[in-house]
Amino acid sequence: MKKTIKWIGALFLILVVSIVALVYIYGPNYNLYLVPPTPKKYGELALNKMDQIGLYANSNEWATKKEEIQTKLLNVTSYEEAVPLLEEALKIAGGKHSFILTGEELNKVNSDEFILPTVKEIDNSLILTIPPFSGNAEQAQKYANTLADPLINSSYTSIILDFRDNSGGDLGPMISGLSSLLPEGNLLNFVDRDNMKTPLTLENGSVINGGTKVTMENHKKITDIPIAILINDRTGSSGEITVLCFKGIHNVTFLGTETAGYTSSNIQINLYDGSVMQITNAAIEDRKGTSYSNVPILPDIHSEDPMLDAKSLINKK
Repeated sequence: MKKTIKWIGALFLILVVSIVALVYIYGPNYNLYLVPPTPKKYGELALNKMDQIGLYANSNEWATKKEEIQTKLLNVTSYEEAVPLLEEALKIAGGKHSFILTGEELNKVNSDEFILPTVKEIDNSLILTIPPFSGNAEQAQKYANTLADPLINSSYTSIILDFRDNSGGDLGPMISGLSSLLPEGNLLNFVDRDNMKTPLTLENGSVINGGTKVTMENHKKITDIPIAILINDRTGSSGEITVLCFKGIHNVTFLGTETAGYTSSNIQINLYDGSVMQITNAAIEDRKGTSYSNVPILPDIHSEDPMLDAKSLINKK
């Protein structure tokens, strides 16, 4: 009996030691740490993530930059000193859409009051202004409903979707709120550096593989009504991706100026000190097969006053 107890105790100890060893070795890949990483290790872990998923991290430029930053990390004495070096590397591995937010910056973003879309009806045109969105699940549902309800319940003969100054954020509520104007199924593809494609899909008004998932009660589709989409040089990121969901639909016209050119998708990586790293991991392919990799979306009609021109265009149809 005593031997059995000793064997059980020994096996338990081996199990505990094995788990601790596994967490120590592999835990940092999942932001789990038994002891705080050194500033050098903190930086190396971030570089490894860039190496694994960065859209442009298979280039010679990246290999050179990674080696350069690894050398510089040998001399850092704090996480704060490491961050500028990582930002420098991130622009090569992920491009201009990649960035780091410190814990303090992240708290400020999360504390900002979210803005709801606005709705107007003028001369039989329903005008929806779609602002950037960042918020919790409850706010996401409210945002989506604010867009969806007038589309379903109002009477109109044309639609104007104003994406000017929509710098992005969470695309799920944007797309779901406008889902009555979009076909079900594949809206576009995210394409990684190995040309692997992940579809952004619409199913019963909910978005699969993109942003916060919200539930839309009414799935009625609105077709064959003229839709004008307004864009400018401050339409970016998720704002651009939402706009691209409409690309190639026969009753849609883009007016304004070219967009900001952040047409790519990011993955968020949490760092030990509470900072988050947004790494660009995929370009975009629209329903027509056109590829976008941090390039602007061009309007169908260039306009310095797209609202006026949209109203004029729609009235002719």
